[in-house]
Amino acid sequence: MSKIFSYIVQFFNRNILIYFILLFVIICTLYFGFRKLNLDENIYGIFPKGQEFQEFNNVLKENHLNKQIIFSIDAQGKDYDSIYSELKTVSDAILESTDSNVVDMRIFWEDQEEHVLNHYYKYYPAFLNYDDYNIIKSKLDPDSINRSIAEVSKQISSVNSIFLGKVLAKDPLGLMWYKIKSMNPKMDSNNIEIEDGILFTRDRKRAVFTGLLSYELEDNESNKTLNTKLIDLKNKLKYLDFDYFGTFLISYENARQVKDDTFLTLLVSLGLILLLLIIYYRSIFTPIFFILPAMFSGFCGLGILGFINPNISAISVATS
Repeated sequence: MSKIFSYIVQFFNRNILIYFILLFVIICTLYFGFRKLNLDENIYGIFPKGQEFQEFNNVLKENHLNKQIIFSIDAQGKDYDSIYSELKTVSDAILESTDSNVVDMRIFWEDQEEHVLNHYYKYYPAFLNYDDYNIIKSKLDPDSINRSIAEVSKQISSVNSIFLGKVLAKDPLGLMWYKIKSMNPKMDSNNIEIEDGILFTRDRKRAVFTGLLSYELEDNESNKTLNTKLIDLKNKLKYLDFDYFGTFLISYENARQVKDDTFLTLLVSLGLILLLLIIYYRSIFTPIFFILPAMFSGFCGLGILGFINPNISAISVATS
C-alpha cells in the first residue's frame, strides 16, 4: 500500500500541471455539492422522527396550532364600539401590509358557554358518581329548597341575570351548580375571556384577535419577511399599542440564533486552536499548515454530503 501512495506522490511531482488540474476539478465538484446543501434552521429538525413525534406534529398542523398568530391592542378606558372599530382597522391593515402572508383574521368570537352548559345539562347523568347522588339528595329537603330559591332570587337581580336566567331556568334548585363550578369554564389557564364576541385579557387591558399563516412554518425566509412587515406596522400603530406574538416569531428567532451560534462556535474554535498552536510552535505561519487540512476535510465532507443528502440541520453542522 505504501508503494502505491509513493508512486502517486512521485507521479504528481513529475506532473505538476496534472496535479493542479485534478485539484481544481475536485474543488469545483465539491463546491457544487456544497452549494446544494440545504441547511435546516428549524430547531425541531434535530428531533427524532419517531411515530409519537409525527402524530404530535400532525395534530399541530391539522388544527393549525403551529400557524396561529395572536394580535392585541390597548383596550383600557374604551367602549365596545371603539374597540371593535379599532380591531377592524388593525385587521385590515395587517391583511394589506403582509401581502397575504396572514389569512383568516378573526376579531369576533361566538360565546360558546351557553352551548356547553346546554350539552352538560342534557347529558348530566353521565357526569355523576355515587357521591354526587348523595349531594343531590341533600339538596331536595325543604330547608335546602328554600335556601336555593332565596339564592336564585338574588342572582336574578344581579348584573349577570341575562345569562344566569337561562342557567337558573334549567336548574332552579342548583342541583348541578357545584358540578359546573368544578369545571370552572371561565377560569382557564390562558387568562382570556369573551365579552360580546370580543376577546379580552382577564384584566381587560387588551383586546385580542387572531390570524393564521398562509405558508408553512418551516419557511424561515417568509417568517423574516412577515416579522419585518409587522414591526413596520407596529411602529405605524403606536397610538393603538399594537402588539403580536406567534410560533413564526419563535421559529424565526431560533433560526437567527442558530446562525449566530454556528458562526460564533466556528470562530471561537478556530481561534483557540490557532492560539494553542501558535503558543506551542512559537510561530504564526506554522499552525496554518495544521488548520488547512482540517478545513479542507470539512469542506470535502460537506461537499460529498451535498450529493448524498443535501438536507442537513444547521445545529448538527455547528455541533460537529
